[in-house]
Amino acid sequence: MAISLRFPLRRLPFRLPCHHHSVYRVQKQLWSSTVAETASSSADDNTGDSLPKIPLVPKRDPDAVLRALTSTVEPVKTQSLLGGRSFADPLAPRNRNQQMQLLRAQEAGRRAARYVVHRWPRMFPKRTPEPSLQTGKVKVKGRNELVLQHLIATRKTGNALKMYRRLMERGVAVSLETQNSLLALLAYYGLGNPYVNPREDPSRKGSSGNGRGLAELAGSGSEKELEDAVQKDSGHASDGPGVEASGRDEASSKETKGKPERLWSKSNFAEKFFAEMSKKNGATYDALISGLVKFKEYDRAMEMFQTMREEGYQASLPTYNSMLDVIDANNRPWWDRAKSIINEMMGEPIVMPNVTTMNVLLKLCKTSPKEFAIKIMREMAYLRIEPTPTTFLRLMQCFMHHGDGSIVYEIVDYIESNEHLLAVHEEFDLYFLSTAMCAARFLSDHELAMRIQKIAEKDSLLLVNNLNYFFGHYLIALVNSGDLELIKQEYDELVPKVTVPFEWIYGAMFRVCKDASSPEYALKLWNDMLKFRVPVQNAHSIARFCGALYSKIDLTKADSYINALVQALKKVQYESIKPPETLLSRLVSLHAEIDDLDKAWEYFGLFKQYDVPLTFAALSSLLKAHSAHCDAQKTEEVMEMMIQRGFNLPANYVRDICWNVGLDSDTVKGLVSGFAENAYKKTKLESAQQENHEQS
Repeated sequence: MAISLRFPLRRLPFRLPCHHHSVYRVQKQLWSSTVAETASSSADDNTGDSLPKIPLVPKRDPDAVLRALTSTVEPVKTQSLLGGRSFADPLAPRNRNQQMQLLRAQEAGRRAARYVVHRWPRMFPKRTPEPSLQTGKVKVKGRNELVLQHLIATRKTGNALKMYRRLMERGVAVSLETQNSLLALLAYYGLGNPYVNPREDPSRKGSSGNGRGLAELAGSGSEKELEDAVQKDSGHASDGPGVEASGRDEASSKETKGKPERLWSKSNFAEKFFAEMSKKNGATYDALISGLVKFKEYDRAMEMFQTMREEGYQASLPTYNSMLDVIDANNRPWWDRAKSIINEMMGEPIVMPNVTTMNVLLKLCKTSPKEFAIKIMREMAYLRIEPTPTTFLRLMQCFMHHGDGSIVYEIVDYIESNEHLLAVHEEFDLYFLSTAMCAARFLSDHELAMRIQKIAEKDSLLLVNNLNYFFGHYLIALVNSGDLELIKQEYDELVPKVTVPFEWIYGAMFRVCKDASSPEYALKLWNDMLKFRVPVQNAHSIARFCGALYSKIDLTKADSYINALVQALKKVQYESIKPPETLLSRLVSLHAEIDDLDKAWEYFGLFKQYDVPLTFAALSSLLKAHSAHCDAQKTEEVMEMMIQRGFNLPANYVRDICWNVGLDSDTVKGLVSGFAENAYKKTKLESAQQENHEQS
C-alpha cells in the first residue's frame, strides 16, 4: 500500500524567500527527492507523523573531485613508453644515454627529497596526504602466485625468478600464463646475456653461461650467478616486454655505434627457463621470439618460429610482425619469405594483419619495384585498414628511392582532406613530416614545403622529435625559390620563437642576400647568428656572409659592417679556423673606401700571417685609394704585387693611373709590359684548356 505524504509549507524547517523563484525551484526539487526517500523507508514502521530529515549540506566523496578531473584527461595512445614517458612527450628519452640521464635525474630527485624531509621534518608535519593519492604501488606479502605476478608486473626480473624457484621448491603450482609472463620478462631484458664491444671479434657471441638447468641452478652457486646478472643489468632501462614491433630503422643503429652491445647467449636464463618448461603453448614461443628479435638473433627466431608451427601452435600478430621485420630487404628473395609468413597467418585460426603489418611490408619494398608498394596500399584499402604517418613515410621512401617524387604531392593532397590520420601511434610517426619536408627541399618546390608546414601547424606533436630538422629543410626550400621577401616573412615568424637555424642554413640565406644585392639583411642575419649563439664550425658561412657584403653599401653605415667583419675575424681566430680570403679582402676594401688606409694595410698583413692568397679585390681597392691620394710609391708597390700574383689590368688604365700619380715613363713601360705578359699567359692557358676540353 502506497503512503501519500503531503506536508503544508508552514511546517517546513526553513523559510523560503518569496522573491527568489529560482531558489524556490531548487529547494522544491530537493524536498521532493527527500520525501520520496522517506516514504520508501517509512513504509514498514508506519511512522507518518515524523518529519523527514533534510540534509542542508550533502555529503560528498572526498575523491569525487579527483575522479572528475581524471575523467577529463585521456592519455596519448602509444604502443610503448620510454622511461615512463610516451613518444609524443617532447621530454621523452630517445636513446640509451638519454634514458640513463632520466633515471639518474629521477634518483637524484628522490634522494634530495628524502634529505630535505629528514633534515627539516618540521616543515612537513602532515606526511599522509588527504585525500589519499593512488600511487599504483601495492605491497604484496607472502609466497604465492599473486606475489610472483606482482613482481613480473613491476618488472623486477631477478626477484621474480627467485620467487619462482622458491615456489617450485615448495611444490606450489604456477599457471602456464604466469610462466609465459616470466619468460617474456627474462627474454626481453636478456638476463644473463654478455656485453661485448662491437669492435671485438664477434666469435665471442653467446660464450657466457654454462648450460646448467633450473634444477641445478637452485643451489647456492646459482643464487650468486643470478645476483651477478641482476647487478650487471641494474641501471639499464628499457621499455619492457609486450611492445609490438614497429619496424627497425637505420637511425637506431647509429645511436649505439661503437658502444658495448648485448649479445644473445644460448645459456641465458630465458633459454634455460624455456627448456625446463614442461608445458608450452603459442604464447610461450611468442615470449621467447620477442626476446630473440630484440637482441637481433634473427636466425634463432626463425628456427623457433618454424618449431612453433610444426608443433601446431598459431603465433600472435605481434610475433608475425616481428618475423616480417627481421627479413633483410637487400636480400632479393625477401618477397618469397614474406609470402610464406603471410600464408602461415592465413592458417587456422586466421590472424588478420593490422597497420603495423602493412608498414613493415612497405619498408621491405624500399629496394623493390614500386608496384609492390602499390599492391600493398590496395590491399590496405580492401581490408579497410587506415594508414598512419608511418605508412606514408614508408611509401614515400620507396618512391623517392627510385627517384619518383610525385608520390609526395599525392600524399599531401590525401592528408589535407583526411587530417584525422595525423595521430601518433608509434615512434616512426614522428619522422613523417620531417621526411616529407626533406623531399620538398630536394624537389625544389617551396609551395609544397609551405603546404607541409601548414599541415604541421595543425598537429605539432609530429614535430617533437625533429623540430629543428623540419624547419631547417623548410627554410632551405624557401632559399631554393630565391624569393628574399618570402624568406624574410617566414624567417621573422619562425626565428627565434620556433627554431634557430643551423650554420649552413644561414650560409644559404647569405647567398640569396648576395643575389638580391641586400647587404642590410645579410648584416641582420649575421647579428642573429651572434645573438642566438649559432656555433661556427667552418669558414664557409662566413665566406658567404662576406660575399653578400660586396654589394653596394651605404658608406654612412660602414662602421656597422666593419664591426661585423671584425667579429667574424675574432670568431675564426677563436675557433682556430683559417680566415677565408673574402673576409680579409672585404676588411681591406671597406677601410680603403672610407680612407682609413692604415687599418687597411694592417688587415692586409693578415694575408701573409695566415698564408691566404692575395685577392684582386683587396689589391684593386688599395690601388684606387692610393691613386686618389696621388701616392706614387704605394701605387707602384701595389701594381708590382698585382703583377706578381698574375692579375691583369688594361694598358690604358695603367697609364692613366701612373701619369696621375707622377710616375716616370720607364716605370710606366715596365708596369704596362708586366700586365701585358700576364694577359698573354692567361690567354694561352685558356686556349690550352679549351683544346683539352674539345679532345676529351
